[in-house]
Amino acid sequence: MSEIITYSYNPAIVPGMDKDEAGKKSYGWQLATCEWDKAAITEMVRTRAYMASELKDGHKIKASVKAIHNIILDFDSGHPSLEDFLTLTKNYRFRYILHTTVNHQKPKLNSDKKPIPGSEKDKFRVIIPLKEPISETALEASSVFWTSNKRFPTLDPSSFQGSRYYMVNPDAIVKLHESYINNTGETEECSFLDPFAAEMIPKSFRKNLKGRPKTLATVDESKLDGSFSIDEVVRLHDGQEIKYRDITEKTKVFCPFCDQSKRQHPDKDNAFVDFNKAGQLFLSCSSEHKTYWCHSSEIVSEKSSLFFNETLGYASRILDEENGGGYVVFKNDADWLNFCHHNSVNPACKIFLPRVSIIFDPAKISCLQDGYFNMFQESEYLKLHDTTQPLLSGDEILKLMEQQTPVINEIMLNIFGDQDYLKRFMNWNAVILNKRIKVDTSWLITSKEQGIGKGLMFDRILQPIYGKRQSMLVPGERMAKNFNAQDQTVWLKVFDEVYAPGNYKENLARKEWLKYIITAREQTIELKGIDAFQMANHMNLILYSNNECPIFLDSKDRRFSVIRNENAKKTDQLSFYKNIPDMQERIDAELETFAGIILRYNCDVESANKAIDSSAKDKLKETTADDFEEFAKALLEKDDSYFLLCEIFPPSANDKMFNSGIQLSSEGQEVEYAIKEGFIPSKSMNKICKFHFSGQHYKNITGRLKLKGIERITKKVDGVPTSVYTVR
Repeated sequence: MSEIITYSYNPAIVPGMDKDEAGKKSYGWQLATCEWDKAAITEMVRTRAYMASELKDGHKIKASVKAIHNIILDFDSGHPSLEDFLTLTKNYRFRYILHTTVNHQKPKLNSDKKPIPGSEKDKFRVIIPLKEPISETALEASSVFWTSNKRFPTLDPSSFQGSRYYMVNPDAIVKLHESYINNTGETEECSFLDPFAAEMIPKSFRKNLKGRPKTLATVDESKLDGSFSIDEVVRLHDGQEIKYRDITEKTKVFCPFCDQSKRQHPDKDNAFVDFNKAGQLFLSCSSEHKTYWCHSSEIVSEKSSLFFNETLGYASRILDEENGGGYVVFKNDADWLNFCHHNSVNPACKIFLPRVSIIFDPAKISCLQDGYFNMFQESEYLKLHDTTQPLLSGDEILKLMEQQTPVINEIMLNIFGDQDYLKRFMNWNAVILNKRIKVDTSWLITSKEQGIGKGLMFDRILQPIYGKRQSMLVPGERMAKNFNAQDQTVWLKVFDEVYAPGNYKENLARKEWLKYIITAREQTIELKGIDAFQMANHMNLILYSNNECPIFLDSKDRRFSVIRNENAKKTDQLSFYKNIPDMQERIDAELETFAGIILRYNCDVESANKAIDSSAKDKLKETTADDFEEFAKALLEKDDSYFLLCEIFPPSANDKMFNSGIQLSSEGQEVEYAIKEGFIPSKSMNKICKFHFSGQHYKNITGRLKLKGIERITKKVDGVPTSVYTVR
């Protein structure tokens, strides 16, 4: 039997060439053939670096792979050994070539470049010629068959990359597999492999003779990739018949695919029908130990935990609550195929998965819906809330807390120090939890004592109500960084110790980031290996610090509610305290009641979006006010008296000579006029800044002023385009 092997080689790669140097020969690959002949094949392996694929333009890259003519298996772990492989595959019914690689049985070297005894391993490759060429995606799909635990789990996964090349081995041992012993004990000749007939690759990956993928328009849909349609009928275990589409759960049936007459108990059901993770019906036959799928286009979306992630452009899998909820993406075909193999999923269903966008919205229905996958999940306290109960005023809320949740009440009063502040905080949370909206204010809670209960309030009181996956406490040092995967699903975020001692620049950056995130309606999420994307921002913030002045506040701040109870005690000094376990148990016992109370608050959205006035906030604004802030404020308010222009631009002797009452030079007069119009000419800005911020570099000054809103723009002054600084 004369058969021809097709492969690609590069004449520029010769025996003895360094592997790194050979790897740089990415151009010049040529298609070649070799007859199935031991001498010719040995010559090919020992003299040519080869590839399994045919390239469109001779360029060794993934995009140039036109067709795959061989499956090549690379064994370099020592398992199986060469002899074990030959024994395991002696009855394979297709031809293959086995040859050793350059490093076959070569020992590893230690740090002194000496051989390590016992480190020698069998290293070899297997070339399996195919009856017809396949696509690269089909080659990747075959990896599931070869790397399964029943076969060769230690196989090098890069074997299934169509653009991979294999180096010359002048000393290769070459063996051919050409025959097998059939069921009657006779020797039978092998042929080239048909991976579709051998069920190594789903038939949906088959190509037509021109090498173009078949389409639904040219293929009988009933034979596309499934064994049955959900509109077909199957016989139940009790003899009744039912359409597959009417099955809603795991159901015992008689297998319609195997020969019932050959079964020992033909009158007993021998299969079951169920849904896989893609929402695709499958039939598992115990007689044949075989699985059959319905057509991949007939997915039942409500049964699917898989979807096409339109936001990221990848197929994705929904995680159950035990695994943290949310989703993970399949970033490559190998990952997808491996998942399908282990979960009875037909890989071809990928193109029929429901196409949805990713959102996190507490106001919408959770999980996979028509058009979106909502990552928001209600906590058990939100789910159990009785919405028929009458709403309560703030005073009624505080009274119920005192009566029904005394431990939680005492802890929170110890933190806030004032019932009015506590009432406003309860209203703030109630608006978020009941209205399911983001508010435009944040709480900054400071204390001179550590251990007054701030951590307890988050860990054991607020977090269980918001949901553990949707609320988190993180160190303040992680502020002003990029948004990550966790931030997609954060409803409440608490920063612990937001003050960076001695780092003015960092504290300023944190303040600006906080101002942004408190009011921003969108956030940019950056995930590893995936393009950044936009998501709605539902993050609400609470800040903790033991420093009296942890962040800079603007004089007209409207975002931060600041509280500081100067009389706060450590929790171990509170009236109820016995020990930590007892305190935790008492909080847990009160939590359901507390959640019910806060969710009954007749809350006020306008109040939640308005920061409270407090002495702690006034002191913080006074302490953190800086010269740059005052400079910007004066320009915004067009207060020319602040700038002391007479000292910066005094009149010259000539000016006084002509007008003894003049107070400013001509340049100073221009600046005075400009400030009254709300801007400073760029040509005069340097003099003004050097006067008000002496000893600092001009570039640093303008940079700091930019943080306060002062920017350089072009403005028409008396009809002439002029460079000026103004408050944007």
